[in-house]
Amino acid sequence: MKHIYTKDSKLDKTKFGSKAYTLASLDKKFSIPKWVVLSPQILQDFDTKEFLAYIDDEFKGCKKFAVRSSSQDEDTDDNSYAGMFESLLNVDKNDLLESIKTVFDSHTSSRVKEYAKANNTPLPSSPSVIIQKMLNPSCAGVAFSSDPNTSDREFSIVSATKGLGDKLVDGEVNGDTFFIKQNSIYSKKLDDEKSVIEENEVLLVAKLAKELESLYKHPQDIEWAFENKKLYLLQSRPITSIKQTLDGEKRLWDNSNIVESYSGVTTPLTYSFARYIYEEVYIEFCKVLSVPSVRVTQNSHSFKTLLGLLNGQIYYNLLSWNRILALLPGFKFNREFMEQMMGVKEGLPPSIVKELESASSGSKLIDALGLVKTLLSLIYQQVTIKSTIKKFYKRLEKALIPNAELKKKNVDELVMHYRGLEAQLLKRWDAPLINDFLAMIYFGTLGKLCKKWLDADEYLQNDLLIDSEEIISAQPAKRIMQMADILRLESKEVIDIFQYKDANEIKMYLKNLPELNRLLDQYLKMFGDRTLEELKLESFTLEDDATTLYRAIASMASRPKAKAKNTDQKERAEQIVTNKLKNQWLKLRVMNFVIKQARQRVSSRENLRFERTKLFGHIRRIFLEIGLHFENVSILKEQRDIFYLEVNEIFAFIEGCSTTQNLKAIVNLRKKEFATFKTKDISERTFTYGAVNYNNSFKSTYISKNDTLHGDGVMSGFGCCPGEVKAKVRVIENPKDAFIKEGEILVAKQTDPGWIMLFPASSGILVERGSMLSHSAIVAREMNIPAIVGVDNLLKNLKTGDEVLMDGSTGIIKKLVPSDDNV
Repeated sequence: MKHIYTKDSKLDKTKFGSKAYTLASLDKKFSIPKWVVLSPQILQDFDTKEFLAYIDDEFKGCKKFAVRSSSQDEDTDDNSYAGMFESLLNVDKNDLLESIKTVFDSHTSSRVKEYAKANNTPLPSSPSVIIQKMLNPSCAGVAFSSDPNTSDREFSIVSATKGLGDKLVDGEVNGDTFFIKQNSIYSKKLDDEKSVIEENEVLLVAKLAKELESLYKHPQDIEWAFENKKLYLLQSRPITSIKQTLDGEKRLWDNSNIVESYSGVTTPLTYSFARYIYEEVYIEFCKVLSVPSVRVTQNSHSFKTLLGLLNGQIYYNLLSWNRILALLPGFKFNREFMEQMMGVKEGLPPSIVKELESASSGSKLIDALGLVKTLLSLIYQQVTIKSTIKKFYKRLEKALIPNAELKKKNVDELVMHYRGLEAQLLKRWDAPLINDFLAMIYFGTLGKLCKKWLDADEYLQNDLLIDSEEIISAQPAKRIMQMADILRLESKEVIDIFQYKDANEIKMYLKNLPELNRLLDQYLKMFGDRTLEELKLESFTLEDDATTLYRAIASMASRPKAKAKNTDQKERAEQIVTNKLKNQWLKLRVMNFVIKQARQRVSSRENLRFERTKLFGHIRRIFLEIGLHFENVSILKEQRDIFYLEVNEIFAFIEGCSTTQNLKAIVNLRKKEFATFKTKDISERTFTYGAVNYNNSFKSTYISKNDTLHGDGVMSGFGCCPGEVKAKVRVIENPKDAFIKEGEILVAKQTDPGWIMLFPASSGILVERGSMLSHSAIVAREMNIPAIVGVDNLLKNLKTGDEVLMDGSTGIIKKLVPSDDNV
């Protein structure tokens, strides 16, 4: 019949819409109820008798029909028009003609007009009409081949309801919802005690959705139904909330730990420098552990891609990290420790782990020889680590020159000085790397031995690490308390000057306090580079603005002198070890050796990080000097514009290798782009597909255990310093002008070494991000301040003034009294 088309017809998508076109393309591959499609032109010369005879012949024995729209304006990349056009179910043959007319005319409805206006699109033309055999399903529903909320293609979602799925599609009922991952049900939410669909049927629907995603190379939103145990596909369309990406590698990004060093949006100079540093030091790391140079060369791309930049924020590329880790023997053992050290909350998907394990294994003989060689190298590094650290300190001391000498150098001399630092330090970063690796091993081993030999959990492990050894990171807090003791002797009016006046006024007043002024000068000489976001080259230092330091001193001076710290937990933990292993002398000796090494390596890790701070501070001054030279001759408008250029761009411009002479234009372009990044909030963990910066949403793929508070108001994280505290919390987002009242618990999204000035004033510390080896955890243990890190959605669940009970041993936080006041 004229203007009626079937699966055997050649359908034009632009004329008949994507639904009809999709049905025609899928009908030969999948089970689809009988259907035909009517062109709007059928109304121009419509013969009712001929039409009904055609339907009787085409749909023999069919008593009920579905009448659906298929518009060229539906399910496009930009607009779905989902639910805007009419779709009628369970239509009797007698009502078929009226239903067809209703669907043809649905493009003129008020909801279609409102949708077009809201999306700034022209009004659609009349749709084609699909007539389809109506099923009598036991259950039906919708499915997403990928999660439409997070764009995570690891998950499929299946929603089901009893009978027809129209009420589910229209949102009238919730139905049963299943999350499927790795071909198994990850989680489910049932509308009733008994599910309307069998679990094996759920997996069949998820498999169908994935097959369609693979076919169309884009995530699909499908409607399905089971009739007589047979699965039918009703329709498939693209998930319009997930944009089409370029085909390519799937990458997993995580900033769980690196956010402590590089939080928020950074600049091109910092990222290009950090990326180069990570590449060089981990090549050096593999050499130190006797990884064959040929394998290092073969994996050169992985070293170059350890760090990524997503919307201006630095992330670990976990696949590259694990590919490098897979170069070492014992990949599975090392991977678990590395994830713990990096604070990664969710490991790699099993399929990726299997791929990496397969890639890391060669012949058994070669692997065995490689393992022996690496273990011998590791033993040698363990024996010589103290001398390696001493040599590193000497190289650092020799390489760093006074600021006054930097100011005398021209641009070529500054570049040469940087190259010298590369050769002496950046490419010989042996001590921090070896120590970090040993810290990872001993810290992880200590945790395992506590569980296996002592039947204890990680809380005993934390107690054993209290007061490990003297660490330089605790010195700022101790010196602040010393300066606060001096300021405390002055009047409240003097303390208020340090609390509320600006830095210049405070500097002028310090002439009246010579001893405090002397201690401040010592502090700034020693810790001037230890500031907020200290590894970001664009950060201002305490030498630029000491306001944060003055406020911290005043905060401590305004309250009674702090009591000496108590190390009872450490002594009790050591006694537990002795008592449980007293009749097993070999185990006791091994345990004491591991405890000693864990303490030394964790402490050295923090001390070596301070040396890194000094080096980065020196690098910052080199580029600021170059920036000043560029400003003086109008290469750049301002000195600090240097931070919007990459390292190689700066050097290429100076050395005649640049492909552009207009650095101002590059800076202006990047300033505008990076300003937009500051308005974008992306996730702690995310997947990307293909070209990273094309149509990837950077949404979270991590399902948090603290998305909402439990009924009893409980949250949990990693307990890293024992002790119970019941107090009000103070949520601090910017520590620069922060003030913590006596007894309050500090709450922060993340911390870096610059936050240390607030620690002495806090009765406890709660941090949303971080691991048990992060800076805040180590310093809190050293200062014996109860602390919990890695608390998912902490800032979402707490606000200033809320009262909590925190237990630094168990990592449990209980919200006691919600506050209506933002104190």
